[in-house]
This record gives sequence, C-alpha cells and structure tokens, in this order.
Amino acid sequence: MGSRRTAATVRAEREPDARGVPPRERRTLGKVVFALGLIYIATTLLDGFRAGIGTPARYAGMAFVAVWLLMRLTDRHSLRIPRAASYPLALLVVWSLITVFWSWAPSRSLASAGTLLALALSAVAIADTYWDRLPAPAYALTVGGVIAGALTLATPPDTVEDGGDYVGRAAISGFDPNTLALYLVLATSAAIYCLILNPRASIKFALVIACLVLVAATIASGSKTGFGAVVGVGVIALFVSLRGVKSAVTAVVAIGAVLMLFSVMRSAGLIPTRLLAFIAAPVVNDARVEIIDQFRYFESIWQLQGVGIGADANFLLAVSGVYLNAHNFFWRVWIETGMIGLLAWGMVLYYVVRGGIKMKDKRWPLLALPPLVAFFYTLAPIYTKSVWVMFGIALTGYWTRRHAYSRRRRLRSDMPEHEAVGGRHD
Repeated sequence: MGSRRTAATVRAEREPDARGVPPRERRTLGKVVFALGLIYIATTLLDGFRAGIGTPARYAGMAFVAVWLLMRLTDRHSLRIPRAASYPLALLVVWSLITVFWSWAPSRSLASAGTLLALALSAVAIADTYWDRLPAPAYALTVGGVIAGALTLATPPDTVEDGGDYVGRAAISGFDPNTLALYLVLATSAAIYCLILNPRASIKFALVIACLVLVAATIASGSKTGFGAVVGVGVIALFVSLRGVKSAVTAVVAIGAVLMLFSVMRSAGLIPTRLLAFIAAPVVNDARVEIIDQFRYFESIWQLQGVGIGADANFLLAVSGVYLNAHNFFWRVWIETGMIGLLAWGMVLYYVVRGGIKMKDKRWPLLALPPLVAFFYTLAPIYTKSVWVMFGIALTGYWTRRHAYSRRRRLRSDMPEHEAVGGRHD
C-alpha cells in the first residue's frame, strides 16, 4: 500500500513547482546543501583558525544556510519549520536584539545577537537537512575532531601562561584548551555513535583509532571538564552498546585500550600535572565561582533586564576594573539577558531536549549529553558552533514526527476511496 502513487503525485514530481523550479534543479540544490552542511559541521571543530575576518566554519556556515534558504524558499512547500523549533528560537533572538538598547557594550551585543541568529538558523537547517540521514553529520563531526585531535597531539605543550595554569597543556595555536576539549569530546561521542552503527570490521577499526586519538588529545589538553566528560561518554556508551556477547567483548576491549593509552601517556609525561592532581583529588569548585561572586556583588544592576547579550565582561570591567566572562551557562545567560532571557533560553533547551526524546535513535544525543552538561556548567559555550550542531541534531526529532504524519496523510490521500473509508485511521 505504501508504494502506490496516484497519477497526480507522479506528475507533481516531474513538473516544475509553483515557483517554476524544475525537479533536477531542486535535486541539485539539495545535494549542494547536503555537502555544504557536512563541510560546516566538520569545520566547527576547527573554529580557532582565523581566515580573514572569520573562520572556515563561519564561511562554510554562511554558504550552507544561504543555499538551504534558497532551496526551501524555492520549494513547492516553501519553508516550513515546526513551531516547537521556531517559536523559542525566535523569542531568544528577538529578546537578545532588544538588550542592545541598554547594553554596556552595544556594538558587541549587536554582533552577539547576529551570531545567535546565524547559529539558530544553522541548527534549523541541520535538522531539516539530516533528519533522516543522521550518520552523515556524525561522520563529519568525527573527521573534524580527528583533524583537531591530531593537530593537538602534534603541538608542543605550553610552558607558562596565566600564572602557570597552562603548564604542560597541549592545544592548537589560537585555540583555548578548554574549548578545544569540548570539541574533542563532542567528536568522541560522534565517533562512538558511528562505531555502534557500522557493521564493517575495517570501518570499526578506523573508528577505534579515531576514538583513541580524540581521547588522547582531550587528556593532553589538560581540561578537567573534558576528562570528566570523556568518562561520562564512556559510561553511556557501555549502556547503549551492550546488546549481546559480541558488543560486550567490544566494550571490554575498548575500555582496556583507553586504560592502556592513559598508562602510556602517564609514563611518557604527556598528561598535564593539573589533570593528574584533579584525578587524585577531584574538586568541582574553582576560580569560576570567585568570578561569579564578583558579578553577584552587582546583582541589583543586571538581575531583571541584564547587561546586554555578550557584554558580561565589559560590564565587570566598568564596575570593578576586571575583564572576565561568567564561566557558567545559568549565570552568564542571567547576567547578560536578565530574567526574560533566562526564560527564553529555558524554553529553547526544553524543546531541544524534547526533540531529542522524539528521535527514533536517541543514542547520539545521549552520548553527547555529558560534554554538553559539563561544559555548560564550567564554560557556558552559548556561541559555540558545535554546540548548536548538536541542538540541530536533537531538533531532528520534530522533523521525524512531522514527516511521519505527512506520510500517513499522503498514503491516505493516495488510497482508493473504498479503502480510505473502510481502513484504519490512527
């Protein structure tokens, strides 16, 4: 029944749409969007490289979103975004623009609001493009992460920076070690997802090597949050992959390989001392709490309307002479955008999580959960492109549900009248 199509359906597929765009051109645009999206997703993990006024990821993202908009605006059905994905994102972007009027750094706030708009569009474009082809962006993220990991391991560790905090930490030139660790752990979650999906032994072997490179680079970066997130990804990977004796053996071998890698790196002196100290005595509270305390001293100024999106450091510089960002998602959003911004972000995160729950295959968002939660607590990466890539992946749940509903309606419309009347209707 599902393969039966009416003459009108076949004719619609062959004829130009209402805007005069022929089917071949629509297919060509779709392929271009698909390829540009993969390039953008891969380069989000190399976002520390500067190229002119931006980064390769920025250029790839602009091209991806522009061609996607062109394709959707010339499509027969125009641009249709599920309300659950559009309304919270629209509220967040609009309120962010409004905060420019009282911002402590108006030009910076305007740029941050523009960045937020671009990131929101990219997330929607990713959901719309890959809702039924999730392995493709997972492989793209893995490739970008392996490149970043290899470059990290090939970079000599820093000696002294910021009072010695970076002693022994490896990071690509121009990259913050903590942000780099976020990239690497997100790529690790994608690589493990691909490893679970792929049945071919040769591909599995390559993905295991990729995971080892990513874990080694995360350890070498010296990020305490990154190390904890890797452990969290490993624990979740065990739960989502244990479906038989074969998968259990694979999991045991993988754990053994990671432990051996850690032992070799420790013996070679490649693990930063700050990370070894954290492993010996884990401490959650650190200098980030002291930074938040400085902001809270002036809480009466920002608690209602905020200081302007992206202007938290400028505000602290003006009132206390210290230029520091709030390294916590909750506090940064509240400080920058006030109570309404906090509500808007809460709605966005709620619908992102809800979209992930609606996904048929929830393993990738589950694997990405530890780095997102951990770094939201310690880093507040609200303008990080790879984070919005994962938002887009979670939002595919709404597209899956919408297309399933549309398919059921199409099948009913293609039924002969006597079958449609007497058939089941769910």
